[in-house]
Amino acid sequence: MKTFIPFLMYKGNASEALSLYQSLFPNCRLIERQTYADGKVPGNPSHILRASLEIDGQLIYLSDSLQVKRDDAFVPVLVTMQCEAKEEVERLFHALSEGGQIVMPLQDQFWNATHATVIDRFGITWQLFYPH
Repeated sequence: MKTFIPFLMYKGNASEALSLYQSLFPNCRLIERQTYADGKVPGNPSHILRASLEIDGQLIYLSDSLQVKRDDAFVPVLVTMQCEAKEEVERLFHALSEGGQIVMPLQDQFWNATHATVIDRFGITWQLFYPH
């Protein structure tokens, strides 16, 4: 296993949060910022699909949730696991989805990664990925 990364989800105000965090933390660096329009995802084109911040060496992901209209399903924090091998992401996907729920099946994505989202049997949401 390579890295555990906190993933913070927002209800349409991730861009505002990015600005605040960058102003609060002197050792904060924007690594990546991709909008819904950049990823050709339906919804508000200016919303953040994925952003990465590094604060004092710790990576944090941010995104505007696609589940904004479903407050009961909104998850503000989840765990992202970057794996070192495709076999590892497959093993974790199968183990964590057992007795849980598959939100996004394991598949290759347009951002050059094998990715899946599952909710484990304890209710924790995991995003698993292996970058190609």
